[in-house]
Amino acid sequence: MISDHHKAIKNTLTGFVEKASINDFQFDAQRKTFNSYGYAIDPSAQSTGEKVIGNAVEASEKNRK
Repeated sequence: MISDHHKAIKNTLTGFVEKASINDFQFDAQRKTFNSYGYAIDPSAQSTGEKVIGNAVEASEKNRK
């Protein structure tokens, strides 16, 4: 049986990849943060409001310190 996930429009095997423009330094910093702490800031989020990807609880605890 084919699920809705299998019917979704994808351009890769696991999902949909979109073009983005991001500074190499910022990309590496967020990649390392995600690998170390389990969260990162979404690069596609508007500059007015940051959106956390991953463990939002951990991110809020780190930002309080």
